[in-house]
Amino acid sequence: MQLAKVTKSKMFPHFLVVSNSILLVLIVELNLNFVVVATGAVADGGVKVLTIFHLWMPLFSIGLSPLFYRTRREGAAEKAIIIISAMVLVFSGINIGFHFLDDFVLFMKAAEVVAWVLYNVMFAISIYKILAALVLRSSMEGTNKPK
Repeated sequence: MQLAKVTKSKMFPHFLVVSNSILLVLIVELNLNFVVVATGAVADGGVKVLTIFHLWMPLFSIGLSPLFYRTRREGAAEKAIIIISAMVLVFSGINIGFHFLDDFVLFMKAAEVVAWVLYNVMFAISIYKILAALVLRSSMEGTNKPK
């Protein structure tokens, strides 16, 4: 399995996925949309603000990319995670940039929607790969035990 190199006896990828899942559920389900930075830019009479939503996507992409970078040549899913992570960083950067410009609300929201769609795809693929590696590793450990 390609991901066995990444997950072998290390709990960091599993901790990263679990902590990201918990934080995402808390933010979305409990509507904990905390303001991190008030940019000072104005749109429709209101000040634009950066929230945890806007900063979590690029930070998670930066954290997840190195985990799959070593195995990018071995599987299509690993290559997809690296490419989608880069795209999430680009669109998140564009979204955050539009937060500092007056108006441009339509472009800001469009970049945010694209970044969230890509983030959700990357998150689903990475969870699938990590869980598949865990299941395969646990099933291999079960077959290698002496009887």
